[in-house]
Amino acid sequence: DGNIWAGTRAGLNKFDKKKNSFERIIAKPERKNSIYNNLVYGVAYHEGNILINTPPVLNILNTKNNQIIQYKNKIDIEKKSGSQEIGSPLLVDKKENVWIATAKGLSKFSLAEKKFQNYFHSATDKESIPDNLINSLYEDRQGEIWVGTLNGFCKYNPATDKFIRFETHFRNNSILSILQDNNGNFWFGTFGGGVNFIRFNKTKTTINRSENYSNDIHDEKTIINDVVSALYQDKSHIIWLGSFLGMNTLDLKPKKFMLYKKTESKHSINLLDNFVASVYKDKNDFLWIGNWGKGLNLVNRKTGHVTQYAPTLTGKHKIENGYVHIVFKDPDDHMWIATRNGIFVLNEKDSSFAELN
Repeated sequence: DGNIWAGTRAGLNKFDKKKNSFERIIAKPERKNSIYNNLVYGVAYHEGNILINTPPVLNILNTKNNQIIQYKNKIDIEKKSGSQEIGSPLLVDKKENVWIATAKGLSKFSLAEKKFQNYFHSATDKESIPDNLINSLYEDRQGEIWVGTLNGFCKYNPATDKFIRFETHFRNNSILSILQDNNGNFWFGTFGGGVNFIRFNKTKTTINRSENYSNDIHDEKTIINDVVSALYQDKSHIIWLGSFLGMNTLDLKPKKFMLYKKTESKHSINLLDNFVASVYKDKNDFLWIGNWGKGLNLVNRKTGHVTQYAPTLTGKHKIENGYVHIVFKDPDDHMWIATRNGIFVLNEKDSSFAELN
């Protein structure tokens, strides 16, 4: 809708670019036109509506009249330690279904029928999801839905309203990230087992080939860490892997990992820290890499030069908070970063970041 929407643990925030100001949307139980609670796990946009996930309720905000309708589900997200920090994936597919990941199962909400359909693991049903704790959701280019769980992955079968499971021999079965590359092959990032390459048959019902890429402490060309929480492929067909200790790139021709990490090696890149929380590639092919607690890095991929922004720096290189969760550029070419304690926008004139209050 041309505005910036940010979900937090204290409600929903809307930045109106025309007014250059924020509007806070918080839960008011005494009113009908309100979000369910202030713990916002996910936000998505669909045809003039903002979808707000506040378990166990999906709120739909009409941006034209600002009316909010609540739809209550029977599944509530397990409130474990750290769950409020991580949240749960929310995916709107091409068939106008909203897929909601939880720690107690998978939910599908039909935007047309305004109804929930819930899916659970069953030890006696091989066509159920592999586990109730859902880590990742992905829609491939053919519109098929993939679900990563604590115990493997599956593909949704719309003909039966069930799921196709796959027998794998991964080093770790907790699937944190899923990607379909330009060749139609799939990559599955795991929690401790590295990343797995899979080539399926044409109908994507059986596995024809599987390879694992994991860390080898004696080889700098392997991935830096076996917890692969993010996967992304750019226009150059390079796959980017985000982990807790840094980032790797994998050029599909040939398959070699390029390590982006701060080390004592002469080949090291001067990142503020190796704990990567976010990444964004701009139109100039520069990488913006957000750290967890240390700040923001602007990487020139051609030269390897890094421009740093951190709370410990001064002048135009200073930002007030080093927990950079999100980095992106809006359609008007404004660069935004969302941190644990505020939102900042890049001042194009002097390349400094200004905080929005």
